[in-house]
Amino acid sequence: MIKYINILFLTFLLIGCTGKETIKPIKSPTAQNDSSQNFIQSSHSTINGDTLYSETTNDTTSENGVDPIVAQSLESARKHYITALRAETDGDSTRCANEFEFAINILNDLSYYPGIEKNQDFNDLSLSIVEDYGLYIANIDSLGDQTSIFALREKLNQLLEGEDSPEQYRTREVMPGLTVPLVINGFVQIYMDYFTGRGKHHMERWVKRSGKYFPMMKRIFREENVPEELIYLSMIESGLNPVARSWAKAVGIWQFIKGTGKLYGLEGNWWYEDRRNVEKATRAAAQHLRDLYNDFGDWHLAIASYNSGPGRVRSAMRRSGTSVFWFLRKNLPLETRNYVPQYIAAAVIAMNPEKFGISVERDLELIYDVVKIDQCVDLRVLAECASTDVDILQELNPELLQLCTPPGYSEFELKIPKGSIEGFNEKFAQLPDEKKRDWAVHLIKKGETIGKIAKKYGISSYVIAEANNISVKKKLSSGQSLLIPVSLKMNLLASKDEAPAKKQKSVKRKVDARGKTKITYKVKSGDTLSELAERFDVRISDLRNWNDIAYGRQLKANATIEIFIDANKSEKLAAAENVQIDQSQIVADAGKKIKKSSKKNLNKSYWTNHVVRSGESFFTIAKKYGVTSQDIKNWNGIRSNKIMPGQELEIYLVSENPVVAEAKTKNPVQTAKGKRTIEHQVKKGDSLYQIAAQYKISVAQIKNWNNFRSDKITVGQVIVIYLDGGA
Repeated sequence: MIKYINILFLTFLLIGCTGKETIKPIKSPTAQNDSSQNFIQSSHSTINGDTLYSETTNDTTSENGVDPIVAQSLESARKHYITALRAETDGDSTRCANEFEFAINILNDLSYYPGIEKNQDFNDLSLSIVEDYGLYIANIDSLGDQTSIFALREKLNQLLEGEDSPEQYRTREVMPGLTVPLVINGFVQIYMDYFTGRGKHHMERWVKRSGKYFPMMKRIFREENVPEELIYLSMIESGLNPVARSWAKAVGIWQFIKGTGKLYGLEGNWWYEDRRNVEKATRAAAQHLRDLYNDFGDWHLAIASYNSGPGRVRSAMRRSGTSVFWFLRKNLPLETRNYVPQYIAAAVIAMNPEKFGISVERDLELIYDVVKIDQCVDLRVLAECASTDVDILQELNPELLQLCTPPGYSEFELKIPKGSIEGFNEKFAQLPDEKKRDWAVHLIKKGETIGKIAKKYGISSYVIAEANNISVKKKLSSGQSLLIPVSLKMNLLASKDEAPAKKQKSVKRKVDARGKTKITYKVKSGDTLSELAERFDVRISDLRNWNDIAYGRQLKANATIEIFIDANKSEKLAAAENVQIDQSQIVADAGKKIKKSSKKNLNKSYWTNHVVRSGESFFTIAKKYGVTSQDIKNWNGIRSNKIMPGQELEIYLVSENPVVAEAKTKNPVQTAKGKRTIEHQVKKGDSLYQIAAQYKISVAQIKNWNNFRSDKITVGQVIVIYLDGGA
């Protein structure tokens, strides 16, 4: 993945332990000399002479509740997004992909900002960019050298579509002497041809990076009694990038989602992220793969489960009536069905790259000493103590999200260059306390809230809550104290007053407007973009791009905005209040023809939040979304069967998954075999014999339906029961 250095919100909120230095933001390579990337400097935007939105102040918390740190980052991502769409129209594929990547990486960095998952603008823009990038990838022949692994996998998934002849299933070769069956068949061969042909540069980069990490990975996999050949899975997972973050919110070299990572001891907050700690994540991956193998008794199914979760693999087994991966793969989500052959292809080539014409010098293994730090200390100070520079410390410690060690973390293990530990300890011991950290201690007064205190210090409420390990809704007691991270001034916002840039003409980018009717809408008092997007069935991000509405701005009453809708909806809207339809203006196709499908028909995976209602259980929620109870537990890092009303659960949906499609039908309990099913959640004291007697079926039927090899079941496990009998 392209490493995006220009993390805007860190410009506003970097922790400095000396309090004397100012870190200037570093622009992305693309943005440095491109005036089109600059933020709009005018305080108002106009369309047809009308003021479109009102000016917000430079205060840290504006009156409309918008966090300017978040707004500036979202706006930066939107500008790269617009440039990507413009490059797509111009046929500049390299620039288009780079700009999409820049936009996604800004949002990835922002994803660590406390409370951001509740921000509607962040979620909408993230989904819009990923949707449009996916459509773009589907319509180009090849990807550039610096394309992220996630964009590459989108492209790789196309290679096997339509490839389902009997010849594809025939085993041509099995790599000898291995525990994991690396079977070379037609599916695998297609990916091997890609990685040694037009995608060779990807494999060369991965083989080069493997020198840094594979020696450590092999050691850990041996210690965890897991086959060493599984380390090659990290190539397909992240391209061996420890700071990678996928479009599905998985993080690190082994791409753990937060819930599953938590189950294996990977913690994190705004300051650090264990999923980016290569050593910790590797051990967690080895343990997770071992657990999945113990569950399925088959390495191919364990690998598929690593990608999409065991619930979806079990569903595919039930629907197909087989436990052989190659024959059930069509019942898996698109990415998962291609994930195993991609892994096998990468492993076969990377085990003997010279045989396949790949000859690169591997990076040197990362070796280091470890020192334990109990305080929040600036990495620049720590680098001086270790006689190295900040870049090296960041490479050795990718789990650090800020330029400091995390506060409140007892004995944080900081990796420093090998051989520097003695000098480090001597220099660190001589540092005065005031140089090690810089905190403000705020004594709470009567009536103060976290929000008021955050505004006073110019930082987010969520940052204060995170630093003090409390909820943003916590009622504060007078006389107590809060630790306040010292932040830098908002340099970018201030610089607009010191040296205002030349006013630029607004850019009204007509995103996804091809073949649609333009309407103009007169804004009413109280209108919001989210409400208008829902009313006109468009995306919020499109409303912003069509009218160049910067993040952090509010719509102004009586202004007019342009909206592009499907032609068949225009008559219905013609009589709507405040709407004028220009029947003569149909936006024509611009540039080259591309295959453009409706976003509703995209085979996209996405996260949704479910707020638990009174009386709901894991079983009823799982049934609603067409997933399993265990999947929901894994996604949310939950081990018990208890949930509470008001609790938020993250659900990962796959629109093309047959299980999800089933759940959306009028009769969701009908399986592909036409049999009614229920899911029985195992309670304490249950046995297969008791369950069989309860439903008047046989133990053999239960074991067959669920592919059980033994009579052992565990509390909380979900068992599928066919009420009308079954095969």
